[in-house]
Amino acid sequence: TLFRLIDALDRTYEVALVNNSTLTPIELLEEICRKFGLEVESHASKPALLARLETHLTRLAERGHGAILIIDEAQNFERQLLEEVRLLSNMTRPGGPLLLQIALVGQPELERKLEQPDLRQLRQRIGLHYKIAPLSEAETAKYVHHRVGVAGGAPLKIFPDATLATLHVRTHGLPREINQVAGQAMLHAYVDRNATV
Repeated sequence: TLFRLIDALDRTYEVALVNNSTLTPIELLEEICRKFGLEVESHASKPALLARLETHLTRLAERGHGAILIIDEAQNFERQLLEEVRLLSNMTRPGGPLLLQIALVGQPELERKLEQPDLRQLRQRIGLHYKIAPLSEAETAKYVHHRVGVAGGAPLKIFPDATLATLHVRTHGLPREINQVAGQAMLHAYVDRNATV
């Protein structure tokens, strides 16, 4: 879903996707610079990295382009990394809009993490909050059938209605769990030489 969103963006946006949560704050800045296509010298200082990034983002803005930083699996980011993200949200041109739009993408644990008092300033900067609700049984069926169809399979043959009903109950309609359980079920069906899950 995240990659479909990125593909759907207007080409005037440059996108950096970061999902490595095991970084130090300076490594995070290095990773962001690399994801925006910037060369990073070894042992560059934090001010040097920030200046390089800001210069790049300013040039993009001058050409009428935007920049989006997507932090995936943000629930795994430690407080100091989230604080670094908050500091990046301050990048603006004098008298102009933000140079960098930031999207935090994560599991429900992210919401709980953002409720912590020491992350209040980051929480206050969130302009739009969107939560994907669990899928209904019918939505689960459509979701699985779509994915199987896109992969070139025969959705109704591979996942009959009874299987989909069980899949929905077992996963509570959570897309990530649907992906994992359905993937494992297809693997087991393949090993057992069954054309139907």
